[in-house]
Amino acid sequence: MDKKSESSAKNAYASGFAFMIGDNYESDHVKNEIEFVIDSGASDHIINREDLAKDFEHLQHPLKLSVPKTGSFITATKRGKLNVISKIGIQGELKDVLYCPEVPYNLLSVTKAGMTIIFNERGVVVQKGGKTLMTGEHFNSILKLNFKVGICKTENIDRAFNVTKVNYSLWHQRLGHIGKQKFIELKNKQMIYDLDQICNINPSDDLCEACIKGKQAKLPFNKEKNKSHVKRPLFIIHSDVCGPISPTAINNKNYFVLFVDEYTHYCVSYTIAHKSDVFLVFKDFVAKSEAHFDLKVVNLYSDNGGEYLSNEMKDYCCEKGITYHLTVP
Repeated sequence: MDKKSESSAKNAYASGFAFMIGDNYESDHVKNEIEFVIDSGASDHIINREDLAKDFEHLQHPLKLSVPKTGSFITATKRGKLNVISKIGIQGELKDVLYCPEVPYNLLSVTKAGMTIIFNERGVVVQKGGKTLMTGEHFNSILKLNFKVGICKTENIDRAFNVTKVNYSLWHQRLGHIGKQKFIELKNKQMIYDLDQICNINPSDDLCEACIKGKQAKLPFNKEKNKSHVKRPLFIIHSDVCGPISPTAINNKNYFVLFVDEYTHYCVSYTIAHKSDVFLVFKDFVAKSEAHFDLKVVNLYSDNGGEYLSNEMKDYCCEKGITYHLTVP
């Protein structure tokens, strides 16, 4: 792309791709009727009929659309809306339709409209949200859809391409759970590209469950700043075992046990091969920590795991004057 083309593309409303299916396809059109070819690769709806684009807005900077494989570009000079009605009577509005006289036929972007295509023996069925919008035909592996144009009154359109019921709650969610005042500000300052989407929508008093839960605050826990219940290091020791852990360590130890001093948060971890080894490492912890702090262990808090309830553990704690405190596992 040369610099001039690149600059034009950047200044346009959007850039896109138009996939050309073939040059051997011809289409005759009747006034107030239009035939589209379904193009899953096109990023925009494109028409080539000037009579249907006479009310379109002229683009200040013509939009360059690249044509894959050929490396060439086509130019869209107008953008607008088309009121259409399908063969089965579904009325709708195609938005952001580009007028490009260079395309050999009209393209309907399935991706942009959010539609689903279902193939059958008679042709193709186009749906959105489980609702059938239109039916089409096969023509040499090309999918064709026919519409009537300009017979729909905008105020009565059951917008086929926007069949979801639009209300404030929906836009509240779409805009990241925006507040009512900010929503009104968006409207008043015309900060939304397609203002028609929200011009008739006003904030409601409906409660948003997500907002209520998200704004809830948890009261702070009562913290004893001076730790008056903890007299000194080793006054309270917390312990628990984790495992088995996979994969097993090289030394065949796949558990670990923690001992944490509540006062200093001094923490010691041991790896063990079996839960029954807790007693041996606890003796080691008591001996080393008492030597380190020159104080005695007073209380041991643990769950009701069997590794803490063995007779040898009970006898050892009784001998050392350590008090058991058991919690729910």
